[in-house]
Amino acid sequence: MADPTLGFTANVFNINDLTATLADITVVTNLQTVTFNNVAINVNGNNFFSLQSGGGEIITSVSILALNGLFEDVRQERLGGIQTISGAVPEPATWAMMILGFAGVGFLAYRRKKQGHVRLA
Repeated sequence: MADPTLGFTANVFNINDLTATLADITVVTNLQTVTFNNVAINVNGNNFFSLQSGGGEIITSVSILALNGLFEDVRQERLGGIQTISGAVPEPATWAMMILGFAGVGFLAYRRKKQGHVRLA
């Protein structure tokens, strides 16, 4: 997908093969990366693969690597469950450190303001 803010929950595709008989298929989701190693590919075609995510996972990319030959292309691509990928929410410890940092800067500014200025002529 060209838009990095979108993902999908289902994918079907057909690898149109030339000479390869093995492939690695890597699926990246918002929660993990999974690689299916040494997947058998039929040189005569009909290499349909179906991917389905669950449990809140959103697929962000799928890559296919021919291990011992060449693919012609990937055909009949179908995506399902297209949705926006939500941004990351900071952990509570991150929020606490940020608030303490702002409080520290505010306290230093307050103390500096209270101190008298001495001028030497």
